[in-house]
Amino acid sequence: MKLNFLTCILLLLSLSSFGQEQKLKRKKIKGIATNEIFTVDKKTKLRNGTYIKLKNQTGDTLVKGQFKNDEKVGLWEFKTYSNEPYMTYNYDNKEIVNLISQVDSFPIRRDSIFVVEKVDRPAIYLDFDSGIDFCLMQTQLPVSMVRYGVYGSAMASFVIGKEGQIKDIEVLVSMDKAFDKFILEKIQSLKGNWIPARKNGQNVDSKMFVLYKTSDSQKPIDDLDKAYCRVVRFFYKAIK
Repeated sequence: MKLNFLTCILLLLSLSSFGQEQKLKRKKIKGIATNEIFTVDKKTKLRNGTYIKLKNQTGDTLVKGQFKNDEKVGLWEFKTYSNEPYMTYNYDNKEIVNLISQVDSFPIRRDSIFVVEKVDRPAIYLDFDSGIDFCLMQTQLPVSMVRYGVYGSAMASFVIGKEGQIKDIEVLVSMDKAFDKFILEKIQSLKGNWIPARKNGQNVDSKMFVLYKTSDSQKPIDDLDKAYCRVVRFFYKAIK
């Protein structure tokens, strides 16, 4: 009798666990370079469980972590686009566990200006190492620029605050008013995913630049080779 009672209890627990698992629905978001796979609660629609981001070309795991009620929790692992270790971040205490980075200089605020100085760590976008570049590459191009072959350069900047918030977004060099609008919208979409720069053990305001270049040729272009200046290139032929 005791054995049967215990068996029933275990069966009920198993069914309960099975029922809970059935409440989760697998979701997949396809991107240009990566795919995101995660599960959501069917009732609440909140993300719960394992999240992974895969490289489309090879299927390598670039990002892996856990969600609980739509919040990132625990340790998250981030790789480079070539599938090498890049960073481990603990979302529970908001601390970097491990970071492989050669960047030691970054523009940080000194009174009313930003000066490139040695830092304990630069501002970091919480994704695989090239994640911010792939995001910026999805900035929309106005149809008129493509139609009439508008080529040249545009530059924008933004500040990553001491709490990791994005602020003071501005277009420094403009090519097209409609393009300016798309640039500002794309940079704004990067909010909420930053670790602030640190100097002498203290979080500090830092600045990042984004240089957009449009051309009708894919010939090599000399670029600013700096971690705080991301370069986005667009190649197209006029269709007028």
